Amino acid sequence: MKPTIRIVFRTFIVALCLAGNGVSPAVAQTAVTSCGQTVADDGVLAADLDCSAAPLGVALSEGAGLDLNGRRLQGLVQCTADCRIDGPGQIEGKIEAETLDLSNATVQDGQGIQATTVTIAGSQILRNSGGVVCRNCSVDSSEISDNGLGIQCIQRTYTVGGGHREAGKLEMTNSIVRNNGAYGVRCARAAVIDGSEISGHVTGIEVWGSSYQPKPSGSYFGKAFVSNSTISGNSDYGVFAWGRAELLNCNVLANGRGVGGVRHGARIESSSVLDSASYGAEGKRVTLIDSVVSGSGTGNPSASDLYSTMRPRVDEGSSCGTSDGPNGDWNVCSMD
Repeated sequence: MKPTIRIVFRTFIVALCLAGNGVSPAVAQTAVTSCGQTVADDGVLAADLDCSAAPLGVALSEGAGLDLNGRRLQGLVQCTADCRIDGPGQIEGKIEAETLDLSNATVQDGQGIQATTVTIAGSQILRNSGGVVCRNCSVDSSEISDNGLGIQCIQRTYTVGGGHREAGKLEMTNSIVRNNGAYGVRCARAAVIDGSEISGHVTGIEVWGSSYQPKPSGSYFGKAFVSNSTISGNSDYGVFAWGRAELLNCNVLANGRGVGGVRHGARIESSSVLDSASYGAEGKRVTLIDSVVSGSGTGNPSASDLYSTMRPRVDEGSSCGTSDGPNGDWNVCSMD
């Protein structure tokens, strides 16, 4: 066998061995070293980079990624389409993206995140003017605190009567949303939240829906579904939904109002709604299953634990102090 052939053959055998052992060749990364740089594949922040005085920090092309590499980037990061940003590391400025996957990173002391679709995992969004603004958001094991607003899931702009529009939805698990001004979470279509803490806002969770927009397919329009969570210390509602509010295994504590569901009421199961300054639970119909609503009216003595325009449903495992409706109490609570 000729020497050249031997070299090629040995290289081929080594490659086969690496593949058989699950070892992939290292992917080359582009070093990010200057403001305004465009990354077309995988970029890595080589050192702290201050682009706060520049119009652009880093531009990520479709499918590109940025490894913050434990460094700090100050300025604007733009994604023309889909991109990912991996920590550890910090961005002090703003991220604008069509689709963003943010993992194990900190975005702080800037304008926050604005994206059509965003997935946030193991990250911190702190002290920004904007928090997270998106159309569809997924948040896991993260903290969104001390921003001008927390998470706002907006809907695609369209002319009334002009057909279907994509509405904003949040899915959040095991996260903290704290002290973000007017809203902790505000969504156009739905908020599905599990294992989280929402506290210290004007309104903790709001799903506003709309009286004029066409209802999209599916059952989540105008709905807040919250499980295994604590909602506390919000000066207006803890949880408010234009459509329906559903709670399971939650503690709703010391809010201005506890839980509200306008069109389709509030369903509260295996939960406590305690010490609301005004009403504890209110809506078209209030349903309690193995739950307690009490201590309401701490700031408004005339407010009841339950207020419902239809007769509330209170099962044997539940308790409440007072109820009220358009024509007086419903005789379902202990003090009615």
